[in-house]
Amino acid sequence: NVNTGSSSQINTGSSSYGNENEAEKNVETITSSSTATKSDGTPYVTSDYNNDSYKEGQKETPKVISSAAQIQMAAGMSPQGSGSSTSESYGNTNGGSSSGSYDNVSSSGGSDGSTSSSSGSDGSTNNSGGSYGSTNNSGGSYDSSSNTSGSNGEPMNSSGGSYGSTSSSAYTNAQPQNQVSSASTMGGGNSYSNGDSAPKRRKFVGYQSSEWEMAWLNNIEKWGKQQTICQVLMREHKSYIHDFLEVLCTSRLEPGPYGSWCVIDDGELQLWFNEGNHEALEIYWQRPKVIPFDLPVPPPQAVVPPPGKYDHVLSKMTFMDEQTGEKYEEYIEPLVSHLRFPLSKCMPVDDEQFYFHDTIFKGFIIPPPPVIRGDRAIFYDAGSPDWIKGPRYFLNTWLRHGIKFDDVFSYDERTTPEEYYSTIPLEIQPQIHYKQCTIASDEADNFPDHPFLPSVIIEGTTENDYVMFKLDIDRPGIENGIISAILSDGYPPVIDELFWEHHIAQNYLMFEHWKTTATPDTTFRESYDIFLRLRQKGIRAHAWT
Repeated sequence: NVNTGSSSQINTGSSSYGNENEAEKNVETITSSSTATKSDGTPYVTSDYNNDSYKEGQKETPKVISSAAQIQMAAGMSPQGSGSSTSESYGNTNGGSSSGSYDNVSSSGGSDGSTSSSSGSDGSTNNSGGSYGSTNNSGGSYDSSSNTSGSNGEPMNSSGGSYGSTSSSAYTNAQPQNQVSSASTMGGGNSYSNGDSAPKRRKFVGYQSSEWEMAWLNNIEKWGKQQTICQVLMREHKSYIHDFLEVLCTSRLEPGPYGSWCVIDDGELQLWFNEGNHEALEIYWQRPKVIPFDLPVPPPQAVVPPPGKYDHVLSKMTFMDEQTGEKYEEYIEPLVSHLRFPLSKCMPVDDEQFYFHDTIFKGFIIPPPPVIRGDRAIFYDAGSPDWIKGPRYFLNTWLRHGIKFDDVFSYDERTTPEEYYSTIPLEIQPQIHYKQCTIASDEADNFPDHPFLPSVIIEGTTENDYVMFKLDIDRPGIENGIISAILSDGYPPVIDELFWEHHIAQNYLMFEHWKTTATPDTTFRESYDIFLRLRQKGIRAHAWT
């Protein structure tokens, strides 16, 4: 049973998922030892999912941030009490909360807070100093009551020599038109370079799929064809879902009669979850009626999974700081379901106001802990028409984790600079650089007013910057060309975090929303392979909404 705040519950033992019909009767109990075959006919084995370097000969114990106090210390802050947020406050903090926010998003829900706008310059600058985990990166509150609009800033350029090829897993599936390519170089054989030879603070060592992810990697082809994704989640994988929601909690109510309740707050939506109910998934998109309205909710905290406890659910990546010789692990949400919030389209909705909540909910994403010291934190946002649909979620959520971006480069073909800056909180406009333009799909078409972002990112960053890239322009041909370039052997490891919503025709749960933007003839198996390859390349690749 799943209680989502509606008057009825789903009985997951009956046919209640539309056109799945008799297929649900064939759902089997899943174990991580089950196997499947690749598109080329060869079987998947553990080494296809987990880099060999991760399994043998690793003597050092990876460093894991495991408490709010450690997050604050890593970010150069003084540890606070357990009831405090992990980030400092710049100003107005909504009823005493010390949680950081760029637009005063309260724990009960957020808005951009924009009330007026005026014309002006964005004051674009290039910040090159400081660690993104240092004291000046503590969280804060930005008031967007007065905004300005202005001109866009251009990413800086740098030059360097040729960058050699790096190894990556083979992607041997046949590629229909507009599919992601496995070519080792893009744009007619162009090589990529960022001239970077300094010791890496974030050298990739290996990726390890969790037990839960392995089950999906081995069975997604079957479950996709049978259209039984929701049944698998609600039946065999109910305990996985419970533990996953538990680790995602950002606020927990004080011990007492309601102490088993928590909130998963993505800065825009809040999902209430009863951790103490192991018989049913008791989840609500609004405060449950059993909880007094005046009962305070603590400010949202960073999601910092404790080492070991959730290894069956969460996947993880291992890195090395070449300057100190330390290895450390970072947890990441597993590749499961149809690659977004796992319960998306599987939750009953009897109130129209909640209809799209599960499809746009971002609370399933686990940001990195601020343990790696870098020169700068830079965000490239492709498909950013305004503050809300662009950088708001990222800047607020990463600020909660102690990471403040030095520069944000935003791109959109529809919104004018004046319109865009009118939505941006005044205090962060100097670090926002917006360009109204179309995006190129190949290096050969890279021009200032039609940029190929994989090349732009190389030119504007180094491997010791923390670089995040969101790709959401809803043009499959262009997006697939960009992802192909990033996956190519010659592309240097400059991207640390990547967000992408892969629109595929086989996703029967999302097809009603995507329709013409879905890549034809693309399967769940191929989509999983792409995200897996990105992670095996050292990129914290997240499915986007």
